[in-house]
Amino acid sequence: MKMYQKMGLLLQIPVLRNFDYRQSVDKKLLTEIAKIAAEQTVPQQEVITRQGEEASALHIIVEGEVHVYKNGNTKPLATLYRGQVINDLALFRITYHPATLISAGHTELLTIRRDDFVRLMMLYPEIAIKIMPVLVKRIEEASGLMETWIREESELKRELEIATQIQQDMMPHQVPAFVYFEIDGYSKPAAKVGGDLYNILDHQGNLGVVIGDVSGKSVPAAMLMAISQGMVEMAVESHSCPADILRRVNRLLCRHIHKKLFVALCYAEFDLQTLTMTYAMAGLPSPILLRNQQWCELAYCEERLPLGQFPHLNYDEKRLQLQPDDVIIFTTDGIDEATNTKGQMYGTDRLLKTLAEIPPRASAREIREHILMDVNAFVGEAEPHDDLTLVVVKVL
Repeated sequence: MKMYQKMGLLLQIPVLRNFDYRQSVDKKLLTEIAKIAAEQTVPQQEVITRQGEEASALHIIVEGEVHVYKNGNTKPLATLYRGQVINDLALFRITYHPATLISAGHTELLTIRRDDFVRLMMLYPEIAIKIMPVLVKRIEEASGLMETWIREESELKRELEIATQIQQDMMPHQVPAFVYFEIDGYSKPAAKVGGDLYNILDHQGNLGVVIGDVSGKSVPAAMLMAISQGMVEMAVESHSCPADILRRVNRLLCRHIHKKLFVALCYAEFDLQTLTMTYAMAGLPSPILLRNQQWCELAYCEERLPLGQFPHLNYDEKRLQLQPDDVIIFTTDGIDEATNTKGQMYGTDRLLKTLAEIPPRASAREIREHILMDVNAFVGEAEPHDDLTLVVVKVL
């Protein structure tokens, strides 16, 4: 890169914008700064900065694009382009990267390290004198942004606490008693606020089990979860069979939510008179049945697409004649797709193997605890990427 090209890029740095390369003194100082600016080639999908780590250098994008990620999000929040400056205040004080930056493709950077710049200012104090007024203004602006961020962070924390409390209030705290069944449920969000749901309902004297997984994470997912839960309860009150309930909820969701959102759901009803279970599914793993010490997945329903996508889907249902000591387990895909530090998924086969180790007379709660203990042992230190929810129903 030619020296004049470097100098032109350096003038993109906020604290250097009052330099005038047409004046001999400023041109000399810019030339010295340009000498310590190193050209850097970054391949595609390379991490340039990592959120939370100390920033020790300034970067200018010469060619290419850089994606911005925060808080573990897999989708970029923004994109930086040619001529944009990364971490200009890192030249003057210890600071930390506010986001992770990853090259979108082949990227060329111009990099100035803090140590090199400080040494240069010691050799040329006039650089410090020249940039001081602008630097003070930049630090004031950064401090103002930090105060705003702290205030917004505090407000967001409060909103998350409220959303968490609302979500906890919507989970069943006391399971209704049913004479022929023992029931246990559990849900743990991957983040502070999750998108899974489950509920135990008394529908005209029968046991109703609802379990679901909404698209997205955090507060938006929790909002969709609350909406879906309300729609299910409303549909249960006015419809007699699981297939009709799913069809009704699907039409309501298609009418009221964005097309990119969806809800995976299973509704099962246990008839106390005939001792049968009728269930309908929309995008969730099939329930698992234990009978005579043999575990197996129950049959999938014909229509398996999640709710909220197509208003005229005709969900069907399956019926199972129950026997004493049968155990039925409902899960969201957070169990099946729980991932360890090696990137391996827990999977249905491991779940069935784990279930085979459970003592024959184990209670619904003991079965749930055994599953979660094995899932947690498998995942180990890996960060959870999805909510974990399951419901266990045992026929007495």
